Amino acid sequence: MKIFLLSGLGADKRLFSNLDLSGHEVIDVSWVPPSKGDTMETYARKLVDQVNGDNAVLMGVSFGGMVAVEMGKVKPVKKIILISSSVVATELPALYRFAGKLKIHRLISGRLLKNSHRLMNWVMGAADPVRKKLLADMLRDTDPKFLYWAIDKVVTWKNETVPSNVVRIHGSKDRVLPVRKTNYLVDGGGHLIVANRADEVTKYVNEILA
Repeated sequence: MKIFLLSGLGADKRLFSNLDLSGHEVIDVSWVPPSKGDTMETYARKLVDQVNGDNAVLMGVSFGGMVAVEMGKVKPVKKIILISSSVVATELPALYRFAGKLKIHRLISGRLLKNSHRLMNWVMGAADPVRKKLLADMLRDTDPKFLYWAIDKVVTWKNETVPSNVVRIHGSKDRVLPVRKTNYLVDGGGHLIVANRADEVTKYVNEILA
């Protein structure tokens, strides 16, 4: 089975490095530069050509999960696995949606977020040195313009469609996207369960794909 990975904000394929996806063909979906005026929907259409195969599975974390939902509305796939993510806009915290309406988030630059390591560690649930370094390395390598653009797309997301093939894995103590609905709950897990609770996430992914 082909599994197409979509990482979250300020992250890349290293985020999935602790998952055991042996037995499957794993492909990292590459972000492309967004155009001015791109929405989450139009941006997702630019990525669907990277997905092929009759049994394709999209697996997205956080922002990547939201993009996966939009891709799945355009390109039929076997499963859409969301980790620490949301399916519809109303699942986002009210503060995010409020910020999106008033454009408050535009006062914060992507460069500032890249360098706010202590805050990001707490929010993301990166408590040990290995996860802190992983998060710092990924943030360092992230284009601040893309990070700024992606945050804007999250807080102004309008999706109301719940695809029937969506399956969710979420941590009970996620500070970024507090759990609303999920199929598999990682007790005590934060936003980075794909990295620091990888054994449990791997187990659930294998159950989903079985």
